[in-house]
Amino acid sequence: MHALTQKVVRETLIDEAMPSALASVLGSLHTKLQNYDQDQPGTYAVGRRYARHAQTAAAQYTMSELKVLSDDELSVLAGVCDKSGGYYYTAGMYQDALELHEKSLAIEVQVHGEHHPAVAGSYHNIGLVYFEQGKLDKALELHEKSLAIRVQVHGEHHPDVAASYNNIASVYWKQGKLD
Repeated sequence: MHALTQKVVRETLIDEAMPSALASVLGSLHTKLQNYDQDQPGTYAVGRRYARHAQTAAAQYTMSELKVLSDDELSVLAGVCDKSGGYYYTAGMYQDALELHEKSLAIEVQVHGEHHPAVAGSYHNIGLVYFEQGKLDKALELHEKSLAIRVQVHGEHHPDVAASYNNIASVYWKQGKLD
């Protein structure tokens, strides 16, 4: 897999082989990263091993170049970026996490539009990164965007909605607005 990732990343494949090679890399990364869970420390080695490959592959392609991929392939890329961003977040590498979560968000918006649970999840993840960086106003803005989508999609009584309210309360608490 490493050799295939290097091939796609180092050579800008402009011909008809590029979509196939990129899809192959993404599929492999997606499969490997399914074994990573940021809540399970025993899986951190998987994240450490594959997140950097995902980051490199994602950084290589602009959104216009990604238009050659199907929506399913784009969703796989968004998932790879999200999982890798989660690894970097857990590792305290917030700039890397932010880069990948923002790439995931851009793809999710392109594929699903603004009002989709995956878009809300990306806003949630970016808000968490900003919270950890102490950028509380930005974190609050993103958690509120996530909440609005989640309420629209799921209604008030859903675990994701509760998570958004919790994140907003955490920002308020850190700002000293809650006692």
